[in-house]
Amino acid sequence: MAASTPTKEPETLVAGDTWKWERSLSDYPASDSWSLTYYLRKSGSSAITITSSANVDAHLVTVAAATTASYTPGTWDFRGYVTKSGERYEVFNGILEVETNPATAASSYDPRTHAEKVIDAIAAGRFSSPAQQKRFSIFQSRAIRFPRYLTPICLRSAHVTASRLSAKKPRNVSRWDAVPGVESSQDFNETIFDAIG
Repeated sequence: MAASTPTKEPETLVAGDTWKWERSLSDYPASDSWSLTYYLRKSGSSAITITSSANVDAHLVTVAAATTASYTPGTWDFRGYVTKSGERYEVFNGILEVETNPATAASSYDPRTHAEKVIDAIAAGRFSSPAQQKRFSIFQSRAIRFPRYLTPICLRSAHVTASRLSAKKPRNVSRWDAVPGVESSQDFNETIFDAIG
């Protein structure tokens, strides 16, 4: 039995997989000659354009596995537009996390999320002196400098935060509701700041 087709844009996809989803837009039905196109943009990588096909009123997106295999893993700006007779309207604006294809990953492949790497770096005590302090970006939105010394309580709090993230989405933490009470990137940053003092 074939898997059901998602009816909204994905948050995470794997390079080398077949990508497929469908959007129904009542104001812009495919049956009325509206076309839906997605654009993926990422610094340092070639731009990607994904076109849909009409499925009665809905817009069906299918990208072959052989095509996605060449996509660069990372966080991409993800936009969707409908067009018809010179008109264009944005109908989606988000981000897409393209994950590494584990079947072809190099031996150096690290499946941890960015947040998990930061927490592991704290726990490993890599910030024992000012000269060893590092700057990290939490979800590529804000850089912070960790304090010189971290107490066991701070580390425990940080690990609790990481555990909550991992329990809900071990490979994708782009959804802030992965942590109870956290609804935005700012809330998440503040949670991390509270955890590390």
